[in-house]
Amino acid sequence: MVTALLADRAGARFKAHRSGSDVAEGRLAEVPVTLARPRSYMNLSGKPVAALTAFYKVPPDRLVVIHDELDIPFGTLRLKLGGGAGGHNGLRSITQA
Repeated sequence: MVTALLADRAGARFKAHRSGSDVAEGRLAEVPVTLARPRSYMNLSGKPVAALTAFYKVPPDRLVVIHDELDIPFGTLRLKLGGGAGGHNGLRSITQA
């Protein structure tokens, strides 16, 4: 839902990408952004994310991962820099890839 809202605000539409993700490119606050939604199972997100970062030449420190978190209330946003996967298998897959 978050990526759909951001794509709408950027005036971008998601299209299939050879990486195994749907990708939307646009601008948010005049900054170019690439939004992606892997088409894999969440627990296997690492492979499509790694393919996208290689294709767009995005270093890991420029990657923002949006994911669900059962430990915080719905509608709450928490930003975190670094740290572990906290038991989230999708984050673990991305970190490993």
